[in-house]
Amino acid sequence: MNIEIKKIDTTDSTNLEASNNWQNVDPDTMVLFYTWNQTNGRGQGNNKWYSEPNKNITATILWKMKQPISLSEIPLFVFSEWLAITICNELNNYLKYNKIKIKWPNDIIIDNKKLGGILIENIIIGQELIAIIGGFGININQEKFPQELTNATSLKLITQKNYNEKEILMKIFKKLVESSENIIKDKEKIHKTYKKIVITNEDQKGEILKTKEIIEMRIIDIEADGAIIIKAKKENKIRRYYHHEFRVGY
Repeated sequence: MNIEIKKIDTTDSTNLEASNNWQNVDPDTMVLFYTWNQTNGRGQGNNKWYSEPNKNITATILWKMKQPISLSEIPLFVFSEWLAITICNELNNYLKYNKIKIKWPNDIIIDNKKLGGILIENIIIGQELIAIIGGFGININQEKFPQELTNATSLKLITQKNYNEKEILMKIFKKLVESSENIIKDKEKIHKTYKKIVITNEDQKGEILKTKEIIEMRIIDIEADGAIIIKAKKENKIRRYYHHEFRVGY
């Protein structure tokens, strides 16, 4: 695989940089776009991603496949699982204990506080996957957040230590490159690992986005395509949702 690393002084969004450049990248190539000053980052849906300049990781991988992959070969959600697991594992190495978890579908959390987030976009032509764009933001040394971000935290707030943002980023990227060739072969193992991290067997709050109804529930399962299976506590009923239909609370 060919590897490229592109540092950008300032950008609206590293995902946008990747989206605008995927056609210029050769097959069998993974490119890391990163900046220390992202001005208009995006999260899931219409959410924005706020990041103080020179304090955090804001980056995107653009992975153009060696050959197009049939959509029947692999569930697309596995790429989100793979990225989230890799980030969690690397960050836990810095903490020396496995407290960093994933909140469905792809928030990086610790002690019910949000440490980071992931945004996956797929380049699909016909019934084939050509490339994936995986953006991630991780709060590293930021100490103050906008008032409305009540659940935000950072590595520094957790440990009272300063960290080298570039060192962490490059270690994550190295792990992504090393593990990328086995994703199709290891898709079931990746999914099983993801479920083990996400499913807590504890009662949680959730929001049905269409009706804004808040319910008490427990996560029962997560399907390979990313759908969440929950058991609503009040009516003892099993429900199934995708990420644009349901939000797991903090």
